[in-house]
Amino acid sequence: MISNVSYQSQDICFYCRSYNQMIGNYPENIAMYHFNDNTPRCQFHWQYQCFTCKNQVHFNGISWCYNCKIFSCISCSKEELVYETFFIYDYYYRIICTNCNTSLPCLDYAEYNATHPFQLGDLKPTENINIWIPIGVDITSSKYPPNTFQGRHRIMNLGKQIEKINLNLLNPISTKEVWDDLAEDWIKVMGDTGDLSHKYMILPDVMRFLELHLDDVVLDAGCGQGNLCRLISKEVQAVYGIEQSILLDEAKRLESINSKSINYIKGDILEIGSLYEHDFFDKVVMNMVLMDLQDYKGCMKNISNVLKPQGLFVISILHPVFANPPAMSIRIPNDSQRNEDRLWVIDDYFSRTAQKIFILSKPFIVFHRTISDYVNALIENGFIIEEMSEPQATEDYVKQHPRFFYLNETRKPNFLIIKARKK
Repeated sequence: MISNVSYQSQDICFYCRSYNQMIGNYPENIAMYHFNDNTPRCQFHWQYQCFTCKNQVHFNGISWCYNCKIFSCISCSKEELVYETFFIYDYYYRIICTNCNTSLPCLDYAEYNATHPFQLGDLKPTENINIWIPIGVDITSSKYPPNTFQGRHRIMNLGKQIEKINLNLLNPISTKEVWDDLAEDWIKVMGDTGDLSHKYMILPDVMRFLELHLDDVVLDAGCGQGNLCRLISKEVQAVYGIEQSILLDEAKRLESINSKSINYIKGDILEIGSLYEHDFFDKVVMNMVLMDLQDYKGCMKNISNVLKPQGLFVISILHPVFANPPAMSIRIPNDSQRNEDRLWVIDDYFSRTAQKIFILSKPFIVFHRTISDYVNALIENGFIIEEMSEPQATEDYVKQHPRFFYLNETRKPNFLIIKARKK
């Protein structure tokens, strides 16, 4: 049940050393396992195998059920966020046992309250390690505040370097080809309602900005598999969706199932001017599309042509400052399931080049621009900006999906949403 990747070393376990700085008599075990050179770990603080998925998981993302004698990881079961100060932390996760549905703490907190399987005797370590038992030990006071040893300090102290790939564009890059390759996996992840980011962070403000009315005619430019089209269709007279990738096939399939009358057309957004009449739409929305387009100014010009005077144009994009690019996310240790071990490093904000990132393990191209690039392009094409939003996770979102939102979408915005009106 414990990872068998072993490494002989005289380094002290990274976590043992951190805990010892807070609790003077905490035993410092020799590190026998190295996930990377920066965070050597002993067997106690290494990885454990989930009973369900069989994956090896960092000890702070897996729980032990002392009734069923199995591990359940944070990816296979529902997690709950509990605020409590212990060791170097101020919260922990409880995970439901996949066998008996008992809620149990992850192993970082289990060690603190003496319910770790090594402490209980349910499992025996295969390495020679000293096991800490919190009996007669003052663990309530410390000269260090919680999170003193979190990822940002580790990264800064270690001088971790960021590697990004810039592409020198010689020929136009086909967005269609990129999305055709990604489509099958994207549909599985997004479903017919969208992932957590779309559902909680993006769509609420997009729908609010659109100010929909029953007599509206709306265009979803770059509609993908039609999730937003189906949502809008419940509140307006007519919805049009344009998409050039094979995602449109899924949109049409779901339309037939849900009996929605949506006007889909397969085509390039840059050809909108030849597909629809001048001043045809009351509202146009581009949901998470504009950063994928090389010619974003040409796109805005076409949108302006088909939008009625005083019509609304709503766009949502990856945040030009805090999303990748130019921000790069690093975790140390990089198998940690705690979000305070994650840091975003921002670099090359003014580098207006294409960037190769990876979505669902497949290469993808996004075009980075500054916030002022987008704002000025809107102004140049006859739009007045009325409102902007940088969505932040609410307490309710954190409660529903703690690992996704807590110390992640609560620390920085990943998306920027703009509401603009044509003069």
